[in-house]
Amino acid sequence: MKPTVITPDCADPEAPAVFYRQATGLELHPKSDGDFAGLTGEDGLFGGFQRVDDYQASTAGGAGQVRRPR
Repeated sequence: MKPTVITPDCADPEAPAVFYRQATGLELHPKSDGDFAGLTGEDGLFGGFQRVDDYQASTAGGAGQVRRPR
């Protein structure tokens, strides 16, 4: 199985879409709006970001902490 779309929840879909657009060169999906922003490549939709009201970032696994190999 090959994943074709990854769509994380977020508070502002446009912010990560702009970042990943610049990082990957993918194009913003034409139906992107304030509730969903998607990125597309030549082979179709690559990823998207969807707005969730009252979104709170996860702290599971020490998010935001640098982990160094032992």
